[in-house]
Amino acid sequence: MTLVRYDEEGNAQPVPVDPAGSKFLPTANEFVDLRTSITNLSPSELILTLNLTLEPSDHVVYQGELLDIPVGRLAKGESHEVETPVAFVACGRFDFAAEVRAVARPRESSLVGHGKMRIAVSES
Repeated sequence: MTLVRYDEEGNAQPVPVDPAGSKFLPTANEFVDLRTSITNLSPSELILTLNLTLEPSDHVVYQGELLDIPVGRLAKGESHEVETPVAFVACGRFDFAAEVRAVARPRESSLVGHGKMRIAVSES
């Protein structure tokens, strides 16, 4: 998972990260894209969905759905990226989490991947 912003020509630019590399540093009231990269590392093809959690959710505006986002069928070693536009309407710390689930598996064994990221939002 990473955060990117797009310039006027449509080129993706990474959002700055703190010196320790542990937090992304976007500014408040600016739309950025949450880019989630998914790679099938299993020995077989999988049909996958993505669930995102944004906390505290009351201070994040996003476009689209956060649950059961279709990733599709990925062959062994194949990758896919999902971008979700988000804007932070307050300063402070935010935690994002992603879960990737395999379709057609029992719920208790469907989790095949996860990721987390921390974000520190400032005025500018």
